Amino acid sequence: MWNLNIWILVTILTCTNGYDRKCPHSSQWNFTSRSYECSDQKIYICLFDAIKSYASKAVFTASCGPEDLSREGFRYIVTPDLHQVRCTASRYQPFTFTTNGNSQCVLSKSLCNARGQILANNGISSTDRSCRCDYTQNYDYVIPPKDPCSCKPAEEDCSCYVRKCDDDKEMIADYRCLKRVETILPEDIKCPIINRIIPPEETDTVYKIQWQSVVTGSRTWSKQASVILIVVVIIYTVLIGFLFFSVPHVTSILLKSKLELSVKIKENKFVILNGDNVKIECNVKSYIPVRSVTWQNEVDGKIIQITPSTEKYEMDFGKRPSLTIHNFDAEDHGKYRCIVRNVIGMKNEIFGSCLNYMSTFNWLTKLVKVLQQIPAFHTEDMMYMTLHTYDIDLQSKPTEYNAYKGNDVTMDYDDQRKLIAVEWYKEGDKRTKLDVSNEQYSGGVPDNPSLTVRNSKIEDAGIYVCILIYDNEERKTSSFKLKIIPQVKIHKAILEHRADKMFLWPAICDTIDKQMQQNNIVVITGREGTGKSKICLELALFYDKNDYMIIKVDLSENYTIYTDIVHALLIIDDEKYTEDSLNDFMKHHSQVLLKRYIKVILTCSDLYLDIVKSVPEMNKLKNEAFIDINSCLTVKEKEKMLTKYMKVNNIATSASIESNFKDPVI
Repeated sequence: MWNLNIWILVTILTCTNGYDRKCPHSSQWNFTSRSYECSDQKIYICLFDAIKSYASKAVFTASCGPEDLSREGFRYIVTPDLHQVRCTASRYQPFTFTTNGNSQCVLSKSLCNARGQILANNGISSTDRSCRCDYTQNYDYVIPPKDPCSCKPAEEDCSCYVRKCDDDKEMIADYRCLKRVETILPEDIKCPIINRIIPPEETDTVYKIQWQSVVTGSRTWSKQASVILIVVVIIYTVLIGFLFFSVPHVTSILLKSKLELSVKIKENKFVILNGDNVKIECNVKSYIPVRSVTWQNEVDGKIIQITPSTEKYEMDFGKRPSLTIHNFDAEDHGKYRCIVRNVIGMKNEIFGSCLNYMSTFNWLTKLVKVLQQIPAFHTEDMMYMTLHTYDIDLQSKPTEYNAYKGNDVTMDYDDQRKLIAVEWYKEGDKRTKLDVSNEQYSGGVPDNPSLTVRNSKIEDAGIYVCILIYDNEERKTSSFKLKIIPQVKIHKAILEHRADKMFLWPAICDTIDKQMQQNNIVVITGREGTGKSKICLELALFYDKNDYMIIKVDLSENYTIYTDIVHALLIIDDEKYTEDSLNDFMKHHSQVLLKRYIKVILTCSDLYLDIVKSVPEMNKLKNEAFIDINSCLTVKEKEKMLTKYMKVNNIATSASIESNFKDPVI
């Protein structure tokens, strides 16, 4: 790039005779001064001569003399003595002016005419102009300057872009977005309100005379020089077009959630579950390699530059630049965007050097300024990803629903307010988002937030969470507990047992429960009529209240293997199994009982106890897992049960009152 610019500049300077330069450029000063053969005590001086110049012609006087210095913001002219005058309105001198190598103030003032820029301050003869972004047209700084009210183009990037406020808000002078109905005092606005500042015209007669001849003076062009100039202009046009089209574009911005629990409110606007890890990706179109990627977060009108942090932020600068935010929480909310740059634009040093070198040639200076205004990136296609947080409260009691296996069940949510987003999740080892478009479900959308589970299966049981987002972006979560009843018969038996007011929870049930917690399987033995089935129902009622599925297993013929369920109590009754079927059942279940929270109660009459113990997996059980209930009731339990029976049936007396309750027959 540098060689191309030098070649073009040399071609123009050596092959054209556009006008007669009165004073040499500073880079040619030493070369010109040799022809004057000034003594060691004197130097070559070339300055504007205010005496000899007239309206249509500027005259410069060259001579040998001592070097003179003027203070900042001033230059020398000949009147006929050397005289200090201020710099012209379009130039400034931030350091001491010297007659050795200079005929005018060194630097041109910034134009503040890039997209969205306006003039903030004209500066003085020793300082550059300052610019600011036009907030009245919703322009804001791409990179916030030190002073948001006044950006210095020579020291900072003063590029602007359109930052739209919400529909009910407008941008104020310090670039914050406030609601139109809010009242704010002038002293609370950090920047002054924009008053259009017009750059002063060149009123310096010397300057007008000096450059009038350059612009309107005679130009002697050779035919060859004209052809070369046309070729150079074509090359520059193609070059400028290539450079503009080479500026990188952000074509889209995507969000990925580690837990996959983000909720989309609208395009590029999401709510994230507290504690989730989110990854924002930028799709970039750039014909040449990307040089740098910058991430920003805008919160309440304030732009925060994001820097990599192993604990919070992780950045990837590959083909698809990305920002990962770990453990997302309320403090991370805001509008995120990526700014991608390549080697084009940036007001780089090459164009700056060209501008200084050609400052004497007005039309070439304008050409280089066009190159200098090539943006580092396209502000019009910068995209925001707006993120907020939500939390799920599982501490409050969920709304409970029961359904028989195979039936449809609807978890109702009734709210008349307008919704813009609804998401349903199911709790488990991992919280998963439900695909409500699946034929298994109906509803679960803003128009119908209630969720219906069709043809319910055992695995549909569990805790469900619904996240609702209203049109004012208020967020609400509700939880539901769905219980699937796999068998109608055993469920009805449990309900009947619950209604039995005469049965009491005997101490033996505590013993059985303790052994099930330790071994996951218990064998209840006893002769016929000792109440094995009744105790099974009492335990089933207890486990049902603790969200276990109650399944009665028949191993006598085409039996089912229940290894794919969780939180279940399996009851196997007398005479519903054989030695082979029980052996097969235990082979499949012994390895999954603990990790899938499956409990097994097997009832066995005294006559079949040896058959049960002959099964290898059953024989491994401790003796405590075999519980004999032939004499399980205590005296007090018998007395309470009989008293309750008499009370329920209105029996006033009984011969048993005088009996010995220790008699095992009773």
